Amino acid sequence: MGRLFWKFFFFILLAQVTAIIGISGTLWLKHNTEDRLTRSTNRQAHVALVVESAEIALQQGGPEALRRLSGSLRRFQVYVIDEHNHDVLGRLVSLASIEKIKAGIEQGPPSVLMRKVSGPDKQTYLIFFSAMEDAWDRESPEHRPEPGSGPAPGTGFGVGPGFGLQDRPPPGEGRPDHAPPPGGEPGGMRPGSYYPVIPLLSSLVASLLFAALLAWYMSKPIRNLRGAFIELASGKLDTRVGSTMGRRRDELADLGREFDLMAGKLHVLMESQRQLMHDVSHELRSPLARLQAAIGLARQQPENMEATLDRLDHESMRMDKLVGELLTLSRIEAGVTGVNEEISMADLVDEVVENGRFEAEANHRRLEFSGDTEVIVLGKFELLYRALENVVRNAIKHTAEDSTVSMLATVDRDNSLLSISVLDHGSGVPEAELAAIFEPFFRGSQITSAQQGYGLGLTIAKRVLLAHGGLIRASNRAGGGLCVEIVLPCQFP
Repeated sequence: MGRLFWKFFFFILLAQVTAIIGISGTLWLKHNTEDRLTRSTNRQAHVALVVESAEIALQQGGPEALRRLSGSLRRFQVYVIDEHNHDVLGRLVSLASIEKIKAGIEQGPPSVLMRKVSGPDKQTYLIFFSAMEDAWDRESPEHRPEPGSGPAPGTGFGVGPGFGLQDRPPPGEGRPDHAPPPGGEPGGMRPGSYYPVIPLLSSLVASLLFAALLAWYMSKPIRNLRGAFIELASGKLDTRVGSTMGRRRDELADLGREFDLMAGKLHVLMESQRQLMHDVSHELRSPLARLQAAIGLARQQPENMEATLDRLDHESMRMDKLVGELLTLSRIEAGVTGVNEEISMADLVDEVVENGRFEAEANHRRLEFSGDTEVIVLGKFELLYRALENVVRNAIKHTAEDSTVSMLATVDRDNSLLSISVLDHGSGVPEAELAAIFEPFFRGSQITSAQQGYGLGLTIAKRVLLAHGGLIRASNRAGGGLCVEIVLPCQFP
């Protein structure tokens, strides 16, 4: 899986995790709020029960009976204050707190968590839950209970939705057996009921944001590629998109680089085709002009018809040779090389050397061969013969008179490669032109008029060797001359 897959994966994963965190947070807040409400309601019920039990104990048995409830009173922080402002159980209570509780009882309606009780000893006792005074302390002055309104709503166990104390019913109606469930009045909003909106909105916004970023991140290079394809199709072969990819390191960036490579090769191919057409037209123009001149001479000088016919035959042969080489080059570039066959390189090299020696001796030069060629190459005999012959004839043409062209063959059995080097004693090729000598119609700056050709021999050799999985390269020799090396994959008989 490529880098683009992992980018998709992590973007989507991030969006999913964000949504999960939001939903989980909502559920957690909801559960936490309900749990808090449940604990608060249960504690309120227990405290109310303890306060009521203390009231009954005082009414029936006085302070002595109340001490049997000391454990519950201490546990739930319920205080019983006598007329001397002392706690029956001997706990310390500030006078200010007692005064606040008394004021709350006098100003507000009866409450299950604070009340005045008359005992059998004719004393009046104050029973209250200690958190009542703390809740009032936390309220700001403007939220303190007004006369007749009771404790501030929503604090501690004060009166209010969800946290309110259950008031003592009017006399004669009895007391409620239990407090109503949290939630306040019918139709009211429960505390915390608005919490789910925030995480859900956050998850939605995050998902939309990541989706938008992902869409932009993926669509921008695709739009650039689309525009580049349109420009390339309209003929702008210098169009490139690599610079628009920025620092991306994924399949889209690779696609952009491959597009640039394709556009570059297409540009080179089109330019080479234009150059080829120009060179072909130039090469054909000269023999055609000579043919026209020979025809004109034949009409003006009928007595020289024999010489004119020889000229016409010579020029037609040159044109036939040029067209034949162009057709060969076209077939090779089109990949039409025929069915592969097992070629004995020993037989092929012997034939090339025999024909090369005949041509070299006719031009006062020599050709020598040494090395091992007992290998098999898969390919087309005629094409390989043509490639090797072109290299050898080129060396014979450019070597100095009375010099020797050497052919050396070596076999790399570890890598299954056959290497044939052709060395001459000519003037060599300038270093800047070494790579160009394999291009069509190239003529070096040191080529003399006697060495003129069409510049297709080495081009054909290069195309043939590439079609057979080999290569050809040229280098200047230290002692003067040129070395052309041919390398081919081979098998052993």
